[in-house]
Amino acid sequence: MFDVLAWLGIGGLLLAWGTVLRQRAPLRATFIVASSAATLIGFLGACLRLSATPELAHRYLSTPAGDRGASLEAYRELLNLINVTFSAGGLVANAGLLLVAIVTWHTVLPRWVGVLLGLGSGLGMAKAALLLVTGVDLGPVALLGAALLTMGFAGTAASVPRSNLGIAA
Repeated sequence: MFDVLAWLGIGGLLLAWGTVLRQRAPLRATFIVASSAATLIGFLGACLRLSATPELAHRYLSTPAGDRGASLEAYRELLNLINVTFSAGGLVANAGLLLVAIVTWHTVLPRWVGVLLGLGSGLGMAKAALLLVTGVDLGPVALLGAALLTMGFAGTAASVPRSNLGIAA
């Protein structure tokens, strides 16, 4: 369930940033909004994981021990599909977050927040691209990127005055 909520949250965040940055950088804001729609790819993978994995586990356990190979192969294929959807969605979402970092570098966010967002999204893009191209999953890189993005999001929340976002106090 956390995967589903995370993909919805990332999509909502990108949509909000694209809307906020529309006046400052219309073309880049349009891409940021489009990248929010691409998070639906990752959302689909999260929904597959949420619904299909328990079903395959149930089938595996209810199958006689000698006939479990087909269930195990189906799970491997499902896991591959989930990883591809996460990587494809993550690649586009991280590109959108990198654009957010670039557009807000000097104008809305302090430099340190932009650096955290830029490094985190850059690592996420590299990890996703490597998985899509080679099939190699660099999980620790994803964890480091997620930690940097989390610190960047916290820095964003702490440093952006509400008046800069057009929100009444």
